[in-house]
Amino acid sequence: TSSQLEEIKIIGNEHTQNDIILREIQHPMPGKYDSTLVREDRNRIYNLGLFSTVEIEQVDSTYTIFLVETFRYFPIPIVDFNEAKGWSYGGGIVFLNFRGMNQKLTIGGIIGEETTYFIDFRDPWIAGDHVSLSGSVYQFHTKNPIYSYYYKERGFNIGTGFYKNKFNKIKIQTGFEYAAIDTSEENEKNKVKHGDISLKYKYIKGEFTYRYDTRDIYLDPTAGVLIMFSLNPKFSFGETENYHFFQ
Repeated sequence: TSSQLEEIKIIGNEHTQNDIILREIQHPMPGKYDSTLVREDRNRIYNLGLFSTVEIEQVDSTYTIFLVETFRYFPIPIVDFNEAKGWSYGGGIVFLNFRGMNQKLTIGGIIGEETTYFIDFRDPWIAGDHVSLSGSVYQFHTKNPIYSYYYKERGFNIGTGFYKNKFNKIKIQTGFEYAAIDTSEENEKNKVKHGDISLKYKYIKGEFTYRYDTRDIYLDPTAGVLIMFSLNPKFSFGETENYHFFQ
C-alpha cells in the first residue's frame, strides 16, 4: 500500500554521519506511516542542534529525511579591559559537529595582562542509552597590580551521563582544582623579613545534575516541561573549608 514504508533515505547531511541521525529514528521500519512517530523523530533530530531545517516525508515507500545543516564551527574573539590591569586579547574556536559525530570541541586562550588556556570536549552519546562523555582542562594566571600578588588557577573536569526511561536525564562529573596566591615579589620589594606568604588551595569537585525533561523542542518548546536540580560539592585538601552548592 501507499502508506507502507520499506526503507530510510537521508538527504542533506553533507558532514554529519548517518548513524547520528539513524539512532534518533524510532519509527518502525518496515512499517505503516505514522504521523505522530514522524513528528517525534523530527523533533529528536532537530534537538541535536546540527540542522536549521528538518523535514520528514514519505516518498513512495521511502521514509525520506530532508536536512539543512547549520554551521559546523564558529570563532570566539575575546577582548577584555580591566582598569587596574589593562588589556588582554585572545580567542577560541568551537567545533559544533566535530568529526561529523555531534561532538563539541572548544579550544581557546587569552594573553596579555591575564593569561588563560582552555580546552573542552563533549560527546552526548557514546554508548547505551545516551551515555555521554565530557572533559575539560583550563589554566588561568594574572597579577593584581594593586596588592602585587600573583594568582594562578588550573584544573580539569571529567564527566558522564545517561538517560533513564526517556525523560529522566542524569549527569555526573568530577574534577580537580588548584589555586595559588604568591606574594613573594611584594615581600622582596618591601624587604619583608618573614618567609614568603604562599597560599595554596586544592579541591576535589563534583557535580550531580538531574533533569526531568519532556519538552518536544529544546530551543522553543510547544509542549512539555523541564524540571532540574543540581548538587555541586567541593571538598578541600588541607585547612580550607568544604563547599556545597545546591540549586
